[in-house]
Amino acid sequence: MKQADQIRSYAREKYVVPARRQSEKRFSIRAGDVVRDMKLAWSSTPAVCSALKTKEFLEANALRLVSRTGPPSGLTTTVTYTYELVDEEKDRKTLDRQKAWENLRGALKDVFRVGRRRELPSQRTSQLLRSGQRPMSRIYWDTMLFIYWLEGNPQFGKRVDTIFTRMQARNDQLITGALALGEILAGAHKRGADAERIRKTKLAFEAAVSAVIPFTTETADVYGRIKGSLNIPSADAIHLACAASAGTDLFLTNDKNLVGRIIPGIQFIAALDSDII
Repeated sequence: MKQADQIRSYAREKYVVPARRQSEKRFSIRAGDVVRDMKLAWSSTPAVCSALKTKEFLEANALRLVSRTGPPSGLTTTVTYTYELVDEEKDRKTLDRQKAWENLRGALKDVFRVGRRRELPSQRTSQLLRSGQRPMSRIYWDTMLFIYWLEGNPQFGKRVDTIFTRMQARNDQLITGALALGEILAGAHKRGADAERIRKTKLAFEAAVSAVIPFTTETADVYGRIKGSLNIPSADAIHLACAASAGTDLFLTNDKNLVGRIIPGIQFIAALDSDII
């Protein structure tokens, strides 16, 4: 067994297992204690520090690294890691969704390229939320957020990835309409994706989001009211209708014409650059 595996195994039995047995929410591990108790050479301290913060150690034990204290180098005996025990089933679902998120991009690798950019709206909507209001939980994305991320858009791609990561950390639900999947598949077909790639894209998309909202006869009625009262493109009205029908806390878009509009069934419509999340 490699030294790193030995360190992780020791830390699990010495710290993780007892913490779970005693239903503790948090616990800490001091690198120097591990070096001493395992009777390692002090020169092994950097290896201990590295092993205790690896993704492998965290995922294998359903842990979240909360903090690290110690000198800037982070490789001395005084370094202390504090962990939070997370619900293993909940954490597994989160990891599965993150994996599906990456699988979605993998299924369309080399298919989407950076194309025409939509202008980033200048209007910000942070003022829509005030202290004391409930946090967002069901967050609807319009098609362009997916496209920005899939094509690795240099202006918006990283922002979308950051939003997804924050949503996972907060356990928010990512929802969108079937139209988003349809438009992604249209782009894939246009670029020559074969049947197997299309199949993988569908599976990855459905796994990456919490719900894909269908366009039903009830949704059509909502669409009619929205389209009949607002001067907006049909695709935007379909997205809004799906979001409203599903009951949405936050509708994220990069379309400045939609930001701030009042739609029953949607709490807020915010811009991609908003600090609302």
